[in-house]
Amino acid sequence: MTEPTVDTPIRDAIFEHEMFGAGNTNSGYLLEGIRHMEATWVFSPAEPADELSCMAEEGLVLRRDGFGGDIREYWEATRAGQIARELRWQQCKRRHPALVSRTAPVEDLVIAVIASGGDDCDTLASGGLVAGALGIYLSRLGETVCSTTLDALVVRGLERWLREFRQFIEWKSWGVSRP
Repeated sequence: MTEPTVDTPIRDAIFEHEMFGAGNTNSGYLLEGIRHMEATWVFSPAEPADELSCMAEEGLVLRRDGFGGDIREYWEATRAGQIARELRWQQCKRRHPALVSRTAPVEDLVIAVIASGGDDCDTLASGGLVAGALGIYLSRLGETVCSTTLDALVVRGLERWLREFRQFIEWKSWGVSRP
């Protein structure tokens, strides 16, 4: 995936919606729900709908037929849309500079993203970062590199290290010293 080329306030406002979160998979949203994002309030009701149609043509979202009643259609972000949003946020410096660093070791990036749980908060995920989200945050590395690096780190004990790291942080935050 290349750097995002579209620089529009309406697209950035739509990217604010949770459907573009790296851990979000196959969740559909009504246009009215997307319009609940404060960033979209400065636009006319038709503008987000028009931009979503453009984004659908680019493969960033899917327009789905509704399932009856008042629900005529709903929208889902595609993986390409999630990556486009992440690249845009990196471009706008809304992410840590290490994510765009060309010199940071791949293993360090993978560990940092996993340890942080990702920038997007998913209150329903108790197990931490969703595996597929790693490839969104680090899309410039490619899925194969992310997967291979993660597998190698797991073999070397990443899960145990992360568990101990989280316990250490918890102890520090409560003022408890490590035994």
